[in-house]
Amino acid sequence: MEISYYKKKYPLAYKLLSKLIPFLSLIFIFFVFISWYLSIYYPNSIWFYLLFSIIIIFYVWWLIRWFEYVILLLSGLSRFKAYQRLNLKNIFKNSPKTKQEKLLVKKYENSNIKSDEIYHWVIIPTFQDPYSMLKDTFESIKNSDFDNKKIIITLAWEEWDKENFINIEKNFLESYSGEFLFINTTLHPKWIEWELPWKGSNVTYAAKQTYKKILNLWINPKNVLVSVMDSESIVQNTYFNALTLEYCLTKDDMRDKTIYQPMLFLFNRFFSSPFFSKVVALATTFYILAASIKWIWTRAQAVQAQSLQSLIWTDFYSVETITEDWHQYYRTYCTYNWKFQVHPVYTYVLLEPVIWKDIFESVKLQYNQIKRWAHWVLDFPYVVLCLYEKRKIIPKLRTLYEIFRLLEVSVLWSSLQFILFMGTIYFSMIWFIYSSLLQIITFLWFIIMILVILITLLFLPWTDINNKYKRYYEWFKYVIYSFTIMGPLLFVLNWLPALHAQLMVLFGKPMWKFNVTKKYRQE
Repeated sequence: MEISYYKKKYPLAYKLLSKLIPFLSLIFIFFVFISWYLSIYYPNSIWFYLLFSIIIIFYVWWLIRWFEYVILLLSGLSRFKAYQRLNLKNIFKNSPKTKQEKLLVKKYENSNIKSDEIYHWVIIPTFQDPYSMLKDTFESIKNSDFDNKKIIITLAWEEWDKENFINIEKNFLESYSGEFLFINTTLHPKWIEWELPWKGSNVTYAAKQTYKKILNLWINPKNVLVSVMDSESIVQNTYFNALTLEYCLTKDDMRDKTIYQPMLFLFNRFFSSPFFSKVVALATTFYILAASIKWIWTRAQAVQAQSLQSLIWTDFYSVETITEDWHQYYRTYCTYNWKFQVHPVYTYVLLEPVIWKDIFESVKLQYNQIKRWAHWVLDFPYVVLCLYEKRKIIPKLRTLYEIFRLLEVSVLWSSLQFILFMGTIYFSMIWFIYSSLLQIITFLWFIIMILVILITLLFLPWTDINNKYKRYYEWFKYVIYSFTIMGPLLFVLNWLPALHAQLMVLFGKPMWKFNVTKKYRQE
């Protein structure tokens, strides 16, 4: 079902639910601020002890969550490293060399579908992207280990960018025709009724224009894996083979009820980006790795894959949402009555952090990108009303968890840094009263920060820097920045855009057109 269905059927409930998260965020922030203010002027009042209790509980709870996050992150890294050691071709050829490959071969032999039956369809939506960037994406697909004659590519342009489309389309068709099963381009019209001009509507238009051509080749839609990629995506050479293996190993009755989520590493041109972009890139990369271990955290991200049969059942992507990737999780979840999963695939796709030639424009682009991500609060009424209609099918505890998870993430995103900031000021004022307790909390936070910095230093692609002295300089710079400006950066480039997005939604003025994150290339 599309969002408009619920808007029409439950107009009042939809409107109230769309304001709920922004309203709760403001109430939460206001309550903490008032309690903080009153506790200063009335130090022996109930407000002092109330605020102290709230902040201590919050800090301890957040400490526990961070320790859990670090453990999950280390587990995700370990699993990723183990997967990278596999030779996937050995598994397909039934010639395993390691113990893990032998185990996977046994599972693969029991599968009712084999790798030579699988096709891959890649949809790349693009808007104002330079030719060199799109060429890098095509080259990475072309140079993969998978048979190119079983790969289909659709380059999905917007009519808003028609001039760029005319200039680039011919070059691509001439350069890559014959390299793949087929390549086609689509031009998404500017205005279609009930559509928002977003990535999701472009992908859906491209898919509906193309999928019948695939079916006309007598290809079973259950045998086609559809990957939706950003225009700067650089796939690992094992990407398609890894997707193929995981698809074959999935139980037959769950293949069409699964979103396959590769690991997204925002490391392409990482060392060319400003520090604040590096912070956002690392946070996104580490979250996806950590979430891959805890299945209940896992959600669909910007690059994802589903079977064509699954997309036909869900009517492809929503044309009425801003955050089409997260929305696709709930769209598929409700279509299959919660009998559905997001399955991690430990191959990577390289994406880019925010980079622009001007530092001030880079800050603006980063701010707007996070503000766009934070618009997922608009999906909250869709999720609640969809789950409400399925209340007799989906278990109540699972329904409550999904609603709680959305509330928790959204409210904390727009209030977390503010509470931490107020708590830091508050603690500095009452240090002499509760010094032992606060020293313990500070020490534990310090340990967590050290662990995250160490993981980062070990994980980053330092081999991209050939000069060892420059590499040491980057290490030193990263550690210094982490202990000095990380907090203010998160305050400005995480809390503020999230709160800004929620205020836009609260006052009925959300984004209406895709605010694309421009990519800089020196042509």
